[in-house]
Amino acid sequence: MNKQTTVFIIIIIATLTTSAIIVNHNLPNNEDPDENHSDNTSPNPQPKEVTVDIKVQPWYGTIDLAYGYGKYGIEVESPKPDQLSITTENVTLKINVMSKGWVIQYAYFFSDLVEDKVHIPINFSNSNWITDLRKTFTLNFSNVPDGSHTVDFFVVLHDGTTGIAKINFTVNT
Repeated sequence: MNKQTTVFIIIIIATLTTSAIIVNHNLPNNEDPDENHSDNTSPNPQPKEVTVDIKVQPWYGTIDLAYGYGKYGIEVESPKPDQLSITTENVTLKINVMSKGWVIQYAYFFSDLVEDKVHIPINFSNSNWITDLRKTFTLNFSNVPDGSHTVDFFVVLHDGTTGIAKINFTVNT
């Protein structure tokens, strides 16, 4: 072998040896991390899933509700407009609906708190049709995260008339 080839081989061997030493020095030493180290980090808890419980009851109010064109009225009883900043993760919305002559056929709502449209079943009275003209819808949301939220509530009367209540609120727990 000539002198250049020998020098080249020595340089390559020295480089490989140095690299192996550096890599070996920087590798973890196969110790059990729980044995010699304390981990002060806690895992991020997964947010709880928002759940909603819905109750539909007759509404026995005697005043005409404000919205509508003479066929229906919708009133958001709670939260009141001055109570839209809520300090608990459990939020109750109470919505009163009345119709002057058409039965409340069905209701539903959309919200950023639930994935899809939520249908609200309504049981019709066989003995007292007045109770089918006036309903209170109570939506109890649990595990509501902090931030601004919306609920778009829709009620449909037997003649196809649709009433809408848009509710915006903020949760700061």
